[in-house]
Amino acid sequence: MNLRDRIRDVVRQEHARPLNEPVLVPVPFDEAAAPSAPAIADALCGAFTETAAGPCFVVEREYRAGTRHGSMYIGEYAGLMAESAASGEVLAAGLPAGEPAAPIPWLFFDLETTGLSGGAGTHAFLVGCGFFDGEVFRTRQLFLTGYAVERAVLTALTGLLAQTGVLVTFNGKSFDVPVIETRYLFHRMALPEAARVHLDMLHPARQFWRRKRDPRAPVRRDALARWHRDPDGDASEGDRCTLGALERSVLDFHRQDDVPGSEIPARYFHFVRSGEAGPLEPVFEHNRLDLVSLAALTARGLSLVAGGHTAAATARECLALGRLYERVARSEPAAACYERSAELSARSIGAPDKHLVWADALRRLAKLHRRERRYAEAATSWEALISTPGCPPAFVAEATEALAVHHEHRSRDLAAARRFARRSVEDSAPAMAREARKRLARVERKLAARAEAGTMLLPADRDER
Repeated sequence: MNLRDRIRDVVRQEHARPLNEPVLVPVPFDEAAAPSAPAIADALCGAFTETAAGPCFVVEREYRAGTRHGSMYIGEYAGLMAESAASGEVLAAGLPAGEPAAPIPWLFFDLETTGLSGGAGTHAFLVGCGFFDGEVFRTRQLFLTGYAVERAVLTALTGLLAQTGVLVTFNGKSFDVPVIETRYLFHRMALPEAARVHLDMLHPARQFWRRKRDPRAPVRRDALARWHRDPDGDASEGDRCTLGALERSVLDFHRQDDVPGSEIPARYFHFVRSGEAGPLEPVFEHNRLDLVSLAALTARGLSLVAGGHTAAATARECLALGRLYERVARSEPAAACYERSAELSARSIGAPDKHLVWADALRRLAKLHRRERRYAEAATSWEALISTPGCPPAFVAEATEALAVHHEHRSRDLAAARRFARRSVEDSAPAMAREARKRLARVERKLAARAEAGTMLLPADRDER
């Protein structure tokens, strides 16, 4: 495409825009409107600290061991973190073994930004960091009081990351870390040595605590409209895996008078225009609660990994544990988790995803046994999967095919192989039905050959044989 055609396309797109469509204009930083240092310190209860790039405004808070957050206390979360990290079971969460000690072993990280689009125009005006110090949880928030001090904020963050062993975020791999890296590149600053490990708790949280939606259930479109920051993409209220939803369902923590996330950028723009820092105090509290909840969820997740299948309270947690163990080639605990998950699913009453979890556990258990050449146990799991009520058709097709292969080539039970091959022809997708028909025809030929060989023998020969 030449330049003329490109310009024509741009003009055509501009004419196609509705007249009433709003055009977003970035708000410029007004350094003259910025309040004085004492005014900011009084409004936000913080202080300016000197860095190599200038002053940086920092707000520090601490949550003592006796502070309650949901169903547990801060001291209990700190104990879970210390026990699970010291046990070495963090390997199952995808963390490399033998990590060197760091002054801040686990740093919890969360940003408040001027938008969710990312890119060079998105500023991280509040960098929230939290860590356990014994039984106390401390938060340190770096605030962007003006564009001119952004280098100082990044310099302070660099010093903090240099002391970090594991960086913990919630959807940080997709949003928080790319945003902060963009700011470093914008100022031509060297990217800090990233934490030795980055653990994004969104992904294990999905596996542990996100309830799968029944595909036969109706989709709530109004819930979909409210999901501006849920990257998982389903549309049922029960499927939400945002940090706020996990606070309520896992931690039993309910916020009071919390500022909505959609209002946070507007409050910062108001500060930029007017210099009034008071309306930002709820934003700081919102960010602190995010950090505490992230730390609590991490402690709960790592305690599950450390405790194994006996520590899981639900079938879904057991299933997620099995997947984590299997990912790091720990077959025995993975099999125990899958068996426990199927057992808990069978005993649960009223769980909306009971049959889905049950079927998934049996399927993974069967495939695990097959990889270990425990074919008889794999066949038992496949047969149990087929008899599971509400089993997804794709799982049934996979199980019938596996059983047909097992009985044809391993157990040599051609009658059973024919039975499952016929069912495989019925259950397979059109793309796989051809292979299923070929298998059925081969089994039929083997049965015919066996029958023909039997009739060619005399009765005495058959008895002797």
